[in-house]
Amino acid sequence: MRYTNRTNLLLAFILSAFLGFLASSSAAENLGFPAFTSAPVGSIIRIPVSGTVTSTGILTISIQYTPTMMRVLGVYGGPSFAFRCAGKFNPIVDSSAGRTGFYSVECGAVQPIVNGPLFEVEVELLNGPDTSGVISITQLVANDSVIADAEFVPGTVNVEGGNTLRPNEFLGIGMVYPNPIASSFTVSYVVATAGTAKFDLFSSGGRLAFELGTSVSHKGVNTVQFTPKLWEISQGSLLLRMVTEDGTYFYPVMVVK
Repeated sequence: MRYTNRTNLLLAFILSAFLGFLASSSAAENLGFPAFTSAPVGSIIRIPVSGTVTSTGILTISIQYTPTMMRVLGVYGGPSFAFRCAGKFNPIVDSSAGRTGFYSVECGAVQPIVNGPLFEVEVELLNGPDTSGVISITQLVANDSVIADAEFVPGTVNVEGGNTLRPNEFLGIGMVYPNPIASSFTVSYVVATAGTAKFDLFSSGGRLAFELGTSVSHKGVNTVQFTPKLWEISQGSLLLRMVTEDGTYFYPVMVVK
């Protein structure tokens, strides 16, 4: 009986260690917003982001949101979060055009955590043409290396008491196909003023990655095809920027090799 008890204890210890190993090895990076957030128009709220982060060093977070009904004001962490940078994180990208907004920040004080609070995103709810939008993290970079297998969960944000009017005419980049980009790709875009449209690819950190070229545009819907030298571009998430007489517009793309 004594031998059996010792054996059972040893087996229980081995099983516990094995299960702990499996749990730690399966803890992939994942960051998610609440499924649903709602607040009155004009409110400034902080939306929590939770999940699992195992990387350390300098981490860069890229956020995409609907600028026609909200505006990202900043990202905040602290001692009670995995991202422990004090105060407002250093913004790298803060731009919006058309119906897509981009906001990127970095933090150099990150404590690994599994299924816990990561940071908060402060947003202002606007009285714009939309009363519902989406906010999501689109990329996580650790020490200048994209974490390719990171998982992101978007959230829906509703504005209470806002109007529901929409603009009659959409301007900007409507579609990029195929996306992800592996070779040639086509951009469909809309302009209100005939002229030219200049296209460039930028990293999530706001650095110019590749100059695609300029296309002559007529009023209305246009298409242009590009065949860039992909071996000169880093694999991962990029921003396609279009500059026209009407304004500057961005569209998220993914380069794969």
